[in-house]
Amino acid sequence: MALPVDMKKKILQAIFPSLATAEVNFLIRNLPRVSDFMDDATLEDKINHACSSTGIPFCDILCPPVENCTNCGRRLTLHNQPVHITIFKIAGRVQGIKITSKCQPCGLIYKYAQHGNENVGYQFYQERRSLVEASNVAYFERQLCLYQVFLRKRETENLRASDGEIIEMKLENMSGNEKLPATTAEAQGTKDFLAENAALLTMPMDTSQIQGQIDVCNKDTGGKKTTLQKCSESPSQVFYLTLHYLYLRLKDLPEDQWEHFILSYDNMCNVDRLIAARSPVPLPEPFDKMWLKITKVIDRLHLRNHKNPECAKRYSAEPLKEIHPKLNTMVAEQTFTWASRYKKILCAMPQRRFLFYYH
Repeated sequence: MALPVDMKKKILQAIFPSLATAEVNFLIRNLPRVSDFMDDATLEDKINHACSSTGIPFCDILCPPVENCTNCGRRLTLHNQPVHITIFKIAGRVQGIKITSKCQPCGLIYKYAQHGNENVGYQFYQERRSLVEASNVAYFERQLCLYQVFLRKRETENLRASDGEIIEMKLENMSGNEKLPATTAEAQGTKDFLAENAALLTMPMDTSQIQGQIDVCNKDTGGKKTTLQKCSESPSQVFYLTLHYLYLRLKDLPEDQWEHFILSYDNMCNVDRLIAARSPVPLPEPFDKMWLKITKVIDRLHLRNHKNPECAKRYSAEPLKEIHPKLNTMVAEQTFTWASRYKKILCAMPQRRFLFYYH
């Protein structure tokens, strides 16, 4: 887009602070003529060559996608001084300059990705920008954000990267409109695991009394009967989620060391009361007995809320302190407390930005 002359001057002075005013004016007059003698590919090669030979790094310029106010049609002017930013791309990190425009009569501010003001609020442009704003001085290439989310979802199949080699990503399924999880299993990430081990879905998830089982604990979480379709904090949901977690964690751990694997959960007693948890589960050996072999405890903070005295006898972590003096069974609660500081920020983010920011 054609920038006003005052914007061009500010940008050149920000990139080359040692340039005199006459030199800045000369560049503004003559640089537009360069593109008349070469195509875009040649121009890009020339710019890269000039940057490498002079030692001056290439600088991206971020500006609004419009030249005129969308409300009144008047020409936009420079709102403030250009800001130096860092842009993270798949090919590497580059420096940039960000400028912000303003419509003086309307008082609307035009940023790189949004326009508006504090009185009427901000809205995104209809045109999707190629960069995602992480902060006022940091931007990420949109493809890089998708790549990060893809890694998190473990859906990257054709990904290779080395010196001088292009990163290939399968992003054809990542459309702009995100699909919300259709089931609880999909939201929890156990959908594929349960699909590969469909027999798990046939296990009885009742918590009725069987011989040798402890009495019901009326801890404030968990109910009398739960199924896969119930809330995510139900014992049955936690059991499926934990089986998936254990299956991934114990793959590389010798079976004779499984008893030293410690699993801490605040409602362990009600999960362990499930009929499905009292016998081997329908998984390939030796993973069918992994729930029975690991050490299960309740952290000290939540154990005091359990009404049944058997919970303290069966699931107390205190005896383990002799073997593991630095054992911290409340690390999850401490992490949640830390993460809760960002709750309002995270809840306002779309799913992709949330996953990228948090993980």
